[in-house]
Amino acid sequence: GIAKTVRDITLQKQAEDQVHSLNQTLEEQVMERTTELEQAKRTLRTVFDALPSMIGYWDRQLVNLVANKAYFEWFGIKAESIPGKKIQDVLGHDLFEKNRPYIEKVLTGEPQVFELEILTLNGELKHSLAHYLPDWIDGVVNGFFVIVHDVTDMVNSRTETANALNKNRL
Repeated sequence: GIAKTVRDITLQKQAEDQVHSLNQTLEEQVMERTTELEQAKRTLRTVFDALPSMIGYWDRQLVNLVANKAYFEWFGIKAESIPGKKIQDVLGHDLFEKNRPYIEKVLTGEPQVFELEILTLNGELKHSLAHYLPDWIDGVVNGFFVIVHDVTDMVNSRTETANALNKNRL
């Protein structure tokens, strides 16, 4: 004998076509958003690297996640090679120890602003004004942002002015 079954699968085929169409639309939207994000990332990186101040981010384990090109001028380390490095490896032992109290405080959630002298690789003594800003997420400090300005000219000017005033008093 022969048995024959006939089913109308029109609705199933329409649903499959609709799912395929939605998947295609979603893939196009993801590609479009990815392109927009990549462009925004390039723009942000260009601005970030053009700034003369050092800017970076360190997580709770003191591992760098991002750094700008100014780090190269201060420490001779290319910005793209810093992410993944421990802060001690970038700053060196002595400078890390000078920074340790500020790092410990910022990791408790207290923003830090302080001046430090930094000896660069070429032997130049620079004066820095550092800002350590805690990164709070859901009530927990996950790391901290670092913004360090070269204030050598201002410190030298301040010293010269103080010396001139002292000389004038004498």
